[in-house]
Amino acid sequence: MSEQSPIDEYIEKTEIIIKHLKEKKDGDRLELVSLIEEAITAVNASTLGWAAWTQHPAIIKLFDEKELGEVTEDLKRMAIEFLEFDIKWTRVLKERKDKERVEKKKSKEEKVKGNGKSYIS
Repeated sequence: MSEQSPIDEYIEKTEIIIKHLKEKKDGDRLELVSLIEEAITAVNASTLGWAAWTQHPAIIKLFDEKELGEVTEDLKRMAIEFLEFDIKWTRVLKERKDKERVEKKKSKEEKVKGNGKSYIS
């Protein structure tokens, strides 16, 4: 039996990760955060691998121009989708943080008024 190449090992490990992510069921908040972290870690590892490939002409030359065009279009589409996802949830976070800040300020103002003081700190 022949020895597995690093590429074969990567493919095998990545297929296991994909299967795990597909099978993982939503759960409580901690399980959801754990699943988010697993997904981000998997995407990050893949992204770093692609970035490394682009730095090595010996690897990139193995793809013809048509294939590089397909890779470019797929990665561009995925990047745009991910960045739109990022903006969507970053806006949600900002809105929540802004609301929290306003509520804290209101609460502080009400405490000051409740103490019989007429100034707002």
